[in-house]
Amino acid sequence: MHLFQIDLNLYARYVRLSLNKSDWYHGNLVVEKLSIIIPVYNELKTLNEILDQVRAVELRLEKEIILVDDFSTDGTRDILKQIEDLDDPLVRVFYHSVNRGKGAALRTGFQNATGDLTIIQDADL
Repeated sequence: MHLFQIDLNLYARYVRLSLNKSDWYHGNLVVEKLSIIIPVYNELKTLNEILDQVRAVELRLEKEIILVDDFSTDGTRDILKQIEDLDDPLVRVFYHSVNRGKGAALRTGFQNATGDLTIIQDADL
């Protein structure tokens, strides 16, 4: 089992066992949606696998998956275009026109996240 699966599955178990969606509060904020930001750079071999793993985690929260490509050059962008063509409402893809680094990819993800809570998942397994 990959570290991501362990972490998100524990998180999912906590949400399922401890709280109902309507009862989960963080301060005065009701948490109903989780944004999962996945910065991507040259992840041709692992992208589909990590996306399948993230999709497979069941939560009582609504979730969105945000993929941010930091100008990959290994064919990853072709895979991302195929993912976009699936019109999955849970997945959104953003592209950098030049390589700007992981921090910039994360900032792009944060700027486009619509969830009440945001986590980061690396694309490499």
